[in-house]
Amino acid sequence: MPFTEKWRQQAKLFEVPASAIVTQKMIGPGGFSQVYEGTIHGVRCAIKMFAAHNDQMHEEIMGMIKRESRPLSRVRHPNIIRLQHICLERNFLCIATELAPNGSLDEYLRKNPDTSVGQRFSFGHGMVAGMARLHSNVFGGKPKPILHNDLKPPNLLLGAMLEVKIADFGSSTG
Repeated sequence: MPFTEKWRQQAKLFEVPASAIVTQKMIGPGGFSQVYEGTIHGVRCAIKMFAAHNDQMHEEIMGMIKRESRPLSRVRHPNIIRLQHICLERNFLCIATELAPNGSLDEYLRKNPDTSVGQRFSFGHGMVAGMARLHSNVFGGKPKPILHNDLKPPNLLLGAMLEVKIADFGSSTG
């Protein structure tokens, strides 16, 4: 995926230096990353940190960061996880999003098998509202739908009030 000047300019709006990032506890592992709870400029967030061990991995990870951050930088909705920052320093590559303190929908339903029908309906409604926003996205005055391409309970996070937040845009297009 080429790194166009337009993307680099857009990325600068979210970019922070590594010195601004403080990781606290690990929330969970990812495919090529680990996710931590932490702070950036004193604001709590989830920080997905990538490890690039060589130049080829560095380019692959830069592509992953671009694929994930690009759609998030273009959309705001209460049911879509909010991009807060990215760090593109050579030895410190990460994406920071708002923290969803109640984990994934997948984990929640496993721990709470007796979740009421009303609460389950609320989860579904939040997911549908977020997806409708993604599919009706307009960017630069033109229709530019965002397709998630990997919607499943582990990629649906729960906010402080158990509101669904669609996350993990690494496979998205648009």
